[in-house]
Amino acid sequence: MVRINKFSDQVAAVYQDAVDNIRFSKLQQWQVTNYALLIYAAVYFLRDDAPLNTRCGKVALTAIVAITLILNLLVLWQLESSIANFRSRVGWVYQRCFTAGKRRDLVMDPKPFWYDPGIFVGLIAVSLVGAILIGVVVWFEVSPCRA
Repeated sequence: MVRINKFSDQVAAVYQDAVDNIRFSKLQQWQVTNYALLIYAAVYFLRDDAPLNTRCGKVALTAIVAITLILNLLVLWQLESSIANFRSRVGWVYQRCFTAGKRRDLVMDPKPFWYDPGIFVGLIAVSLVGAILIGVVVWFEVSPCRA
């Protein structure tokens, strides 16, 4: 006979809160990176304006790109840390409510901090490459490819 443990209302609330926050944080990581890319695109389109096509203008545009990159990386790191905390809450629920055999059968092991870092690293790479490309375009006036 299989014994099924029901979650108490409090444990169910902790679990649902953690899962919802993981989803929300992952979505926020994508949105933060999208906003950074939008700022890079704005810098790209503003680089040829007369006041910004001077040395001081290029420095200002580069500062905007650098600040955007730094803030993007900080927010991505903060969100990834939050995700790790919420994963530990989910792990707590698994430890409390399931036997070791059930956790093994259902692959419910606690996740380490760097569990599946592919998306996190990918978003950092996209933002970093975007910032570098915009910096090169601003300073070296690389024209877009034309057919």
